[in-house]
Amino acid sequence: MQKTGTFAGECKWTDGGKTSNIRQSQGRLILEANDALEIKCPQNSGVAINGKTAVVGDTVIFGKFIVADGYSKHCMQTTEHYGKRLISAYETAEYYYGDIGENETKNGLCQVDIDPIFAECVNLKKGYQVFLTPYGKGELFVLERFENCFVVCGDKHEIWLRVKS
Repeated sequence: MQKTGTFAGECKWTDGGKTSNIRQSQGRLILEANDALEIKCPQNSGVAINGKTAVVGDTVIFGKFIVADGYSKHCMQTTEHYGKRLISAYETAEYYYGDIGENETKNGLCQVDIDPIFAECVNLKKGYQVFLTPYGKGELFVLERFENCFVVCGDKHEIWLRVKS
């Protein structure tokens, strides 16, 4: 179905019991759909939106999500004392997933089990990196890495750890 003409006020379409609307309010063009709003463009073209864009609700992207050079992406967090703050994620040249934890060496050893949910989200067979920080003076190192755990060796310490894969 293709509609053309001059837009004034509100337009409604009903198809199979589902209604779609196009309306204008306070200088805004509002597109509404009962089920989903779909914008189709010919191959090798797209939709350009200039200005601020707010997406309310869940968003799923089928394809690459790229932020152009010179721009940024953030997570907005509302704080008690500082209002809404934009927080940036730690990013690397390649994409990694990570898990953070704490543990303690006893008798010079500590086995750290890898979270099973994290393990299902990454390919641990291709390897992973472990970063250790002791809470206090001393020496720590990763003795062995396995698919479901790794072993830390060193002085008796509480340790903070990160796993990236």
